[in-house]
Amino acid sequence: MDKTMELSKFKKTIIILITLLFGFIPMFISAILTDSFIGDKYDLPMIFYISIMFGDLVLLPIFNIKFVELFYENKKNIIAKKYKTIGKIILVSVLSACINLYSHFILWPNDNITGFMDFHKGELAIGGWVHFFFSFLQMIIVFYYLIELPEIIKANKSNKLIRSLQKLLIIFVLLQIPDFILRNIKLNTINNFIGALLTDWPSVAVPIVMIAYFTFLQIKYRK
Repeated sequence: MDKTMELSKFKKTIIILITLLFGFIPMFISAILTDSFIGDKYDLPMIFYISIMFGDLVLLPIFNIKFVELFYENKKNIIAKKYKTIGKIILVSVLSACINLYSHFILWPNDNITGFMDFHKGELAIGGWVHFFFSFLQMIIVFYYLIELPEIIKANKSNKLIRSLQKLLIIFVLLQIPDFILRNIKLNTINNFIGALLTDWPSVAVPIVMIAYFTFLQIKYRK
């Protein structure tokens, strides 16, 4: 039988506000200031990024609410294994730092696509800096959830929160695929699909790996 813990409306509102204030809103402001929300200054305006306009704006706040609820349900087990928990947090923090340092300081400021991250090419905007710290923390949460998931499933095999979080993450990463298609149509590289795929492979690889991981866990821990 499912044991679900639901946060109060006030706490949910706080989580939504924090997620948007440090995630979507700084990018939106930067996009307006750099004429890259709907303008043609850059190859692909922010409004065409479905992963941002729907993922960051809608899915991430819901994910964070449900993650906090799941954490509260499992906090006794997590705290009891404090050394394992600390080790996992260190591991995912290093992984998140590597990904975000590369994407925010090497990849995005030097391309002609993600203009909402930088005022000038090679120079991260204030919104980009805010998003760097937000993305660093958000990825820690996501990666920690993924690495802790086998233990949580073993303790709560039919928990609705687990299934909800998995669905949210799968939908979120699948949004990378329409992003990939729109980006390469805009750049006129979609005709060379293999070349575009080799250049932009994470957009397709991440959804495949995520779905494979959840499928593996479902098979392994199925009742």
